[in-house]
Amino acid sequence: NQQRALLPVVAFQLFGLLLLGIIVYRSIRSARRLNDANAEKEFMNRELGIASRIQLAMLPGKTYVDDCLEIAGSLVPAKQVGGDLYDYVIRDGKLFFSIGDVCGKGIPAAIFMSMTQAVFRSAASHLNDPSRIVHSMNKQASRGNETGMFVTLFVGVIDLATGMLRYCNAGHEHP
Repeated sequence: NQQRALLPVVAFQLFGLLLLGIIVYRSIRSARRLNDANAEKEFMNRELGIASRIQLAMLPGKTYVDDCLEIAGSLVPAKQVGGDLYDYVIRDGKLFFSIGDVCGKGIPAAIFMSMTQAVFRSAASHLNDPSRIVHSMNKQASRGNETGMFVTLFVGVIDLATGMLRYCNAGHEHP
């Protein structure tokens, strides 16, 4: 009788151990997934940190100073990388500069920002009129742009001898 009475107790204990084993197994599996997710997040944060340093290194690094002009700039993205930009080129006694903001944030905006900056440098290296620079940049940015991304941009040209400013505002907020 005692053995028969112990049988449900033993069965209940075995069921409890089985349930405990399942709980421990699932906990270990969840902990592994959490560790993998944390490792992936850490990897992405490192990658974004590198991308941020690359992006900031693409901006003009030095302050330019001459007798009549001082140029300094700073950029603090809202996220690790973003779409804000500024740049300048000095050529033929003129300062060509751009200030812009790519629509959106994050990596897509950062990629579009780097393309915009490269296109500005290319156009400003051989064109003198701000509207022609913007037109050339627009043609380049529109080519193959299936995502519909865009940048608002202010492009100016200052004649360093006379101080005369010519500019083209391509949808950017008023300076």
